Amino acid sequence: MKNKKVLFWSGGLTSLATLKKLLESHKKDEIILLCLLNKEGNELGHTGIPEEVLQLQARYLGLKLVRLYQDELSKKVLEKFVQQGFEFYCGSRDGHFIETTPLLNSLKIETPLKGIAYTELMEQDQSRTILTSVQNEEDQRLLGKEISDISQYLQQSNQRLDTFVIYDPLFRIRIPFSKNIVVEKDGYFICKIRSV
Repeated sequence: MKNKKVLFWSGGLTSLATLKKLLESHKKDEIILLCLLNKEGNELGHTGIPEEVLQLQARYLGLKLVRLYQDELSKKVLEKFVQQGFEFYCGSRDGHFIETTPLLNSLKIETPLKGIAYTELMEQDQSRTILTSVQNEEDQRLLGKEISDISQYLQQSNQRLDTFVIYDPLFRIRIPFSKNIVVEKDGYFICKIRSV
């Protein structure tokens, strides 16, 4: 199992940038995407991205996606990955995801994007990516918009935000999606999306 990697996958720009870094020195069959879903809505953490849309991304990337929940069984699965020699990676730029996810406390997780500004990622990026969550209520109007269209706002903002990649040259085709409702959860305003 040497060289095997597990990448915690959010479907957003930072996850994709981390995947691209891994692909510089590893083959696709050496990488597994792993997403932590909540049981209530079968969606990703506080971003509201449904599991079915994450599956589409993985399929279009040609990668395996493992779905876990924040429970004891998932903890055992992660322990098994550790025993098999997998290395863990995350696209977190500030450590927030790792620090706020108790399930990950005992894992050694590499964060190759730590400290990199979001604007720097956008400059190197060729994907089509939408904004899916914001912290400020007045920024709700930006939800669901492509970040290339609102880059000036993102350069001025220092808030934590979430994105979702709808197309990248690594994908076979564009992710078919529609915007649904905006909800407030845990201090974030989230644009729910769904597969069409």
